[in-house]
Amino acid sequence: MTMKALLQRLACRFACKGERSFVAVMLGTLVIACAAFAGDVFAQRRTGHIARAVALIERGELVQAEAELRAALAERRDEAEAFNLLGVIRARQGRTREAEGFFRRAIELAPDAIGARINLGQLYMESHDWDRALLAFSEAARLASDNEEVDRNLAAIYAQRGDFSQAIAHLRKIPAANRTAPDLYLLVKSYLELADKDEALELARASLDRLPSDDAANLATLFAARGLLDDAISLLEAAQRRDPRSFAVHYNLATAYYQKKDLARAEEHYMAALAIKP
Repeated sequence: MTMKALLQRLACRFACKGERSFVAVMLGTLVIACAAFAGDVFAQRRTGHIARAVALIERGELVQAEAELRAALAERRDEAEAFNLLGVIRARQGRTREAEGFFRRAIELAPDAIGARINLGQLYMESHDWDRALLAFSEAARLASDNEEVDRNLAAIYAQRGDFSQAIAHLRKIPAANRTAPDLYLLVKSYLELADKDEALELARASLDRLPSDDAANLATLFAARGLLDDAISLLEAAQRRDPRSFAVHYNLATAYYQKKDLARAEEHYMAALAIKP
């Protein structure tokens, strides 16, 4: 089998075995967070209809959840969390304009609560309305300057706008022990975008021990995409020593060696990847 044929075969394995790009995984986290975070700032007041609605939303029973929230509003018309959770329901149903209205009503009723502001910001992020997302999260940051989810989303927005210095500033506010794999990916990417390869490489190396091998491979691809193949290979080989059975590590090692025209090593890793996912 020729090297080109091997590459095509492995590319099919990578696409057909349920692998996803790291960027897609990262965006998926933000969308999920919109529902998961909703109402958390009101947790101490979850009783009766509101508590039942939260449980129903978590199970995906949106019609029943809405009935509970309508009942809550019948008892108390200014219940901010009920409007916030109605916004979550509408967002899950794809009815974004109505979701926006509910989140805004919740903010009117509880200006100092950040849950609805975060949900509103994430709603705007889903529609790629970065300016309004930035405004919503900036207001949330004003109310809670040490909230990790706020900093995480502000970093993503600033990176989308090409302001990588601000992205780094917000990600650096998150304690190192609390940084997720998407946080580290965006932080390394931001340093590389600012041509600070040394900081990016130091951070990537320091992160390897706490990342699954597939996530480590994703960090390495950031270097490979910029032609920094030796750095990418160094990271991938470190990941391989920790997990010799990672398809993503072998696949990316093979690709990096192929780009360096080291065909013998490329073939070695292509064959190892195929042995893992025939």
